[in-house]
Amino acid sequence: MKYNDLIPSMDELMEIRNELYHSAGKGYYVIRGFLDSSFSDHIIKFWNDELPLSKLTHERIDKMDKSKMFYSGCPNYVYTNPYGVTYFNWLWNEPYDEVTYAAAWKISELRNLVMSKNFFLRFFPGKEGRTVGFRVIQTTSGENIVPSHKDWIGETFFDPSALQATLILSEHGKDYTGDGMLFTTNQGEQVVLNKDLDLKPGDLVLWRYINEHAVQNIQTTSEQMGFLRIIFPPENLYETPVEKMLEHIPRKNLLNELKRRVKQKLS
Repeated sequence: MKYNDLIPSMDELMEIRNELYHSAGKGYYVIRGFLDSSFSDHIIKFWNDELPLSKLTHERIDKMDKSKMFYSGCPNYVYTNPYGVTYFNWLWNEPYDEVTYAAAWKISELRNLVMSKNFFLRFFPGKEGRTVGFRVIQTTSGENIVPSHKDWIGETFFDPSALQATLILSEHGKDYTGDGMLFTTNQGEQVVLNKDLDLKPGDLVLWRYINEHAVQNIQTTSEQMGFLRIIFPPENLYETPVEKMLEHIPRKNLLNELKRRVKQKLS
């Protein structure tokens, strides 16, 4: 075995890039069976059956405000809302499930290769103030769950090549009904990726961040799992937990506030 054996061939990469970026391409690319069924079955069982029995592994948050939650070295979080549950995970924390962690790492590497970036782009905090996390999302009900939007538009570090990845862990019709992820192709046509493409657990979808997308219209019964998937967003971070704590304090009062807190700690 050689190092190059671990990297997709240039022909494979060009096929994926053409489908994503070329005006004749769709703006998404599906790798069917990316994970062997034994791997995907394990991941589904862990996040759907085993972890929910004890959410002590994740710090619970009652209101999802990413501007206050995410900083270098922060814990993993769990957030429950009327639509379902989301687990926020970071590569700097000890893995709860090594199979999920390994898959997340390799998917992030592959995405960077397709974007012609280095392997480890945004794996850890850098000058952009971003790092990659992976979100395990289980949606059980709702209409306008993720409103239609585009990402990376108007960003300081605007990147038109930016890709998102979705690892599918559920099956439309079996685990939930309705729609799912709506995506607008490079030709302006709307497709419901998981439904129209008959995606199965273990399939991986790479798609362009700057194309319009949404998650809408999910229904489940008490016997169904819901729309389960993992996404890999490069999240904005605060530089330190101190900055996180002091964000609402006017700059002119910061010194007095810091003195007060130090005095409080020492007393």
